Amino acid sequence: MQAGTRITVVALTGAACAGALAALLWMLRAGEGAAPSAKASERATARFPEASVDAAGGSEAAGEARVPLPQPDPDQAAPSAVVGETVALDGPALALEQMKPKLLASMEASLLGVMEPEVFLDAALELTRLEIDPRAIPEPSPNGSIRFKVLGTPPGMTAELSVGRARNPNWDDVITLRMSLDPPQAPYVVDGRSSGTPEAWVTVWRDLEGALEHCTVATSVIPDGRISDSGLPLDSGEVAFGGLYSLDADDPSKNVVKMTGLQDGVTGDLKLPMELRAEPPLWKMTELSSGLVAMYGKAKE
Repeated sequence: MQAGTRITVVALTGAACAGALAALLWMLRAGEGAAPSAKASERATARFPEASVDAAGGSEAAGEARVPLPQPDPDQAAPSAVVGETVALDGPALALEQMKPKLLASMEASLLGVMEPEVFLDAALELTRLEIDPRAIPEPSPNGSIRFKVLGTPPGMTAELSVGRARNPNWDDVITLRMSLDPPQAPYVVDGRSSGTPEAWVTVWRDLEGALEHCTVATSVIPDGRISDSGLPLDSGEVAFGGLYSLDADDPSKNVVKMTGLQDGVTGDLKLPMELRAEPPLWKMTELSSGLVAMYGKAKE
């Protein structure tokens, strides 16, 4: 095994891990996605210029990188790394460490009307190369799915695999890979509002023979207070939480990209403009589908 980047883990003081994890259940509905908006694109690019940079185009890690580790909860199990310990990353863990700034920028940009699904597909493909804990997460899922923790993610990133039944009897199990990043600082302010944990989901639907039918990519950066960036309560007006891209493998004309959030306090799709920065290639989603199936197979062994 080749030596990878060595990361020194340090502890953050205070409430460096503010914001509770929040789970959203995205409902797919038929309809057209919002038309691309040049204004929204310019606004997002100005706010997050790095969001238009290719994930693989960042500088290669060299030497020693210092990655902050959130202060652990005393009621939870001790972390795998302790203060002052040097952790070596290589393979997919190193690739994910290098992707983290781009992932965070794209999650935040989705609040401003730009969706970059391929960024999250690339990260999901790397996550499928990691090991999975065969023990199901004991806490129940809101939608009844079975969840498994992905092992070996870099500091500041967690991931889990969830498997549930499809409503369509002609489809196999629905598999979702969820990735979460630690907020970069506390308070974590995005576009003028205090926010919780930035997250993304990639979900695949397959027919009974294993062929890809649908693939969705969703992002979520939920406010952790009542007041939105507009100064209005969260139960008033439109408050964006993230974006959603949906692929129909059989009929690309039905592909959808839209913004999600609160409309007068009710979770759903928003009429705010959402631009699809680039249509992800079908082969990448098909490869991810196979990787998620293999990952679930390891969990069942």
